[in-house]
Amino acid sequence: MDRLLASPHYGERWGRYWLDIARYGEDDYRSLNPNPKGYRPYPNAYLYRDWVIQSFNDDLPYDEFVKAQLAGDLMDPKVRYKMLPATGFLGLGPWYYDNGSNEVTRADERHDRVDAVTRGFLGLTVACARCHDHKYDPIPQTDYYALAGVFYNTVYEEYPAAPKKVVEDYMKLEEDLDLKQKILQEENQNLSMQLSRTLVLQTSNYLQGVYEVTGKPKKEMTQVVEQRKLDYELLERWIKYMSKTTDKYKFKVPFQAMIKKAGTPEEAKKLAENSRKT
Repeated sequence: MDRLLASPHYGERWGRYWLDIARYGEDDYRSLNPNPKGYRPYPNAYLYRDWVIQSFNDDLPYDEFVKAQLAGDLMDPKVRYKMLPATGFLGLGPWYYDNGSNEVTRADERHDRVDAVTRGFLGLTVACARCHDHKYDPIPQTDYYALAGVFYNTVYEEYPAAPKKVVEDYMKLEEDLDLKQKILQEENQNLSMQLSRTLVLQTSNYLQGVYEVTGKPKKEMTQVVEQRKLDYELLERWIKYMSKTTDKYKFKVPFQAMIKKAGTPEEAKKLAENSRKT
């Protein structure tokens, strides 16, 4: 028993039950149009999940477990930094409905929190008192709207887990990195275009090199590269490309036929020039 309770998997196992009660999710699942309108992911949702798991493993007293999730941002400063992730209990619910007027959708947001709090901590479906007094439970509409009023002025807010200065420095580094990556991408595109233009002018030279390596009489590839001032790897790619059969590039057919019958070098040069023009 001690071994099982000491295992970190204990919190993972039992934390799953509470995460279901807390309707844990990593995006606003109530949105009707996820992309782009209404798409609201919660990238820091994992912090609440990890807090729940750690609370079980640390055997956090139940009263503190409840307080942290309802008002973790208002707890004693000595423990507040530990309890902030617990506010995900209310924060990870739906905030951005897109299926009605602003007044109705905001009321729906408060309704979700009333429902989650009462079912999770009281075991009562108080949410149905939005429309009528409970018939069997002593929960009038006035109680429902009194509780909904608590959430009336709540807003969605993300608290950084690091000091403000550290977060600002990190954001500045991210902006600088994005700018440098953009400059690097543009430079690579420019260099690629310049290289493409240069290589186009050498098409004839490379095709003649292909013929000299694959035609008759065959020459050593290193010899052709040295004589024609070619790039070894690029010539190798040209040879592989021209040897492959294809239905898309018809101009390769005469060249491949000439290689098979081993035409003269003059024929190869003429064909290469025509291919370059094409």
